[in-house]
Amino acid sequence: MPTVPAPIASRFERWLGHPALVTAVDQHSAALRTVTFAGPALRGLRDAPGQEIEFRVGPRELRHYTAARYDPAAGELDVVFHTAADGPGARWAAALTTGAETSVLGPGGGLRWQPGRDTLLLGDATAIGLFQAFSAASAASPAASASTPASTSIAASSASAAPSPTAASSAAAGSPGSASGAGGVRASLRGAVEVPAADLAAARALLPGLEIVEAGDEPGRALDAWLAAASIPSSTRVYLAGHARSIQRQRATLKAAGVSRSDLLAKAHWADGRAGL
Repeated sequence: MPTVPAPIASRFERWLGHPALVTAVDQHSAALRTVTFAGPALRGLRDAPGQEIEFRVGPRELRHYTAARYDPAAGELDVVFHTAADGPGARWAAALTTGAETSVLGPGGGLRWQPGRDTLLLGDATAIGLFQAFSAASAASPAASASTPASTSIAASSASAAPSPTAASSAAAGSPGSASGAGGVRASLRGAVEVPAADLAAARALLPGLEIVEAGDEPGRALDAWLAAASIPSSTRVYLAGHARSIQRQRATLKAAGVSRSDLLAKAHWADGRAGL
């Protein structure tokens, strides 16, 4: 999370920023809100699902976020903010109101969506916007060949394990993980997001195709339990986002189960003992 001298932050904003207005604020829960930014300068930006944008949230502070939705023709984008943390970005986002002026820097960097593979998403409340963008990209991806390569299961007891509730509900609901018809099969998208109890209902509404689990006292442990019980083919591509130490544990679990290192794509949003969002 960059902190730079104020004159340099001003130059970044002046040279790289796109002027924008807050045109809508949708408060989903006490800590989850979607903010819509719009303006002519946001039209026609080069954007790919998962790319990051940046805001100057204080005199010396810049913070990275992912657009959950971007409409290049309208010059409009949505960002989902989780404002529970006591960080400069959370305080700035919590104070945004309709009509507020700001600058959007970017897009660039971030975790890029890669279509055509069965995909697993693992993260916390800070990853909701990123996973919304990936869910929309998955739904828009063309169907792949119906053939599926053989793979092993991540769960030690996969031979007798029941299918994940997420996979079953995704197929039943016609979400991105479902078959696309006789012409081919759409690559599946599944996963789990760990959020505080107060955000469960809002997160489920924002990410209906993923499983939402209640966070415990220690970050990431609810996701660890979900992953231990899940049956994940080792050929799956995995995106991990959120708490740094949790990502490290889950990467190790997935690598030990046979998922290729090149298929483990991670982005830490915050870490213990450091100024985060």
